[in-house]
Amino acid sequence: MSLYTPAHFATSDRAAVARLMHDHAFATLVTPGTPLPLVSHLPLVHRFEHDRAEPWTFAMPPRQRDAMVGAIVAFRMHIKRLDAKFKLSQNRTAEDRGRVAAGLRTDGYAEALNTAAWMEIYAAAKKDAP
Repeated sequence: MSLYTPAHFATSDRAAVARLMHDHAFATLVTPGTPLPLVSHLPLVHRFEHDRAEPWTFAMPPRQRDAMVGAIVAFRMHIKRLDAKFKLSQNRTAEDRGRVAAGLRTDGYAEALNTAAWMEIYAAAKKDAP
């Protein structure tokens, strides 16, 4: 999974979107039973945002932050089978796809680099298609 930030698009009116490569997972879900505290979300936010010029943070009123964190449901998946379907912004313009791939390459973490590579392979294959 990788995250497209609004900075990846030509216009900044887009929401951040997680791009998944799996459409159907046949799995058992395990939840902790209670919402995880804010401190458990901080490493994930830091991982995806810390290198950005304007990183997203939990800088908001405590009531809003607590409501947001309380609505996040953490879970683990014990996967039995995956049926893959790639969501690589095929419905976006070539310009947006190029900006997203370049942004993911700049982000530099393994999942982002892999997603950028898949997007570039898809773009190259699309150019060769009749």
